[in-house]
Amino acid sequence: MGEPAGGSLRIRLPEAVVVDAQGRLFYDHYEGRWGDLAHLHRFRQAYGEAATRRFAHAQGFRVTRTVQADGTVRLALGR
Repeated sequence: MGEPAGGSLRIRLPEAVVVDAQGRLFYDHYEGRWGDLAHLHRFRQAYGEAATRRFAHAQGFRVTRTVQADGTVRLALGR
């Protein structure tokens, strides 16, 4: 992991995880043989939050994060 020049975040992913040029995440967990799919869901949530924060900050918004009772994360954008 590291923060290269330009502000983008670089992380090392297993070969089964791919982020394409449009920022979409693809993953193959080999029918569960690579572990619990819940780990992927947590990663996807963190990735989505980070992408939203980066976009929002670039547009001049501030982001407030709230975790709901059911575990859902709500991001509120404001100026």
